[in-house]
Amino acid sequence: MTSRTIEFRFGDHTYAYPHPIQLLTQSFDTQDMVSLMRSPGALSAETILTDRGGNVWLTDFLEAGMAPDVWNYADLEASLLLDLTEGTNLHLCHEIEDVLARGDFTRLDINGVDPAGRKLLSNVASVRSALSKPDSVRQYEYNLAVMFLAFKRVCEFDPSRKHSPAEVICAAHALMTTGRLLKLLRLPSP
Repeated sequence: MTSRTIEFRFGDHTYAYPHPIQLLTQSFDTQDMVSLMRSPGALSAETILTDRGGNVWLTDFLEAGMAPDVWNYADLEASLLLDLTEGTNLHLCHEIEDVLARGDFTRLDINGVDPAGRKLLSNVASVRSALSKPDSVRQYEYNLAVMFLAFKRVCEFDPSRKHSPAEVICAAHALMTTGRLLKLLRLPSP
């Protein structure tokens, strides 16, 4: 690790991600007015239930309130990426982040990705496609929201506690996601 990057090693390969602390000190360009809506709060696999009739039920309203209108979609993507990714395969996490870094916003190239990664990336693409008018401004807001949700998970990780390997991999994946999005968001705003 250098002061500007965090490195992950997989066998003979090393992958560097931008160090989040270095980049979070900058301001993010949000010149346009941000539309707000009522948000039910945290959306995750644990807070969304379906019954036998196919009805969807939300169960956690602790964090309900006003939020940017892209927030619910971003929260779903963060949950897919960081809560449902197999927590035993850091290389798969990197593979997923690589596809997201080089892919079109809604048309992700999932060829050659591990089957578990393909399914997850397909779900991410579906969430992104549901976002109305994903123009460059909305993509910026969306990526900013996912980045903050990923960084929140990094901050919640307590290195002084004993963690399972899966928990450590999930925290590392949150670092990867934060770094990928910070690199993307460093570019001038649309």
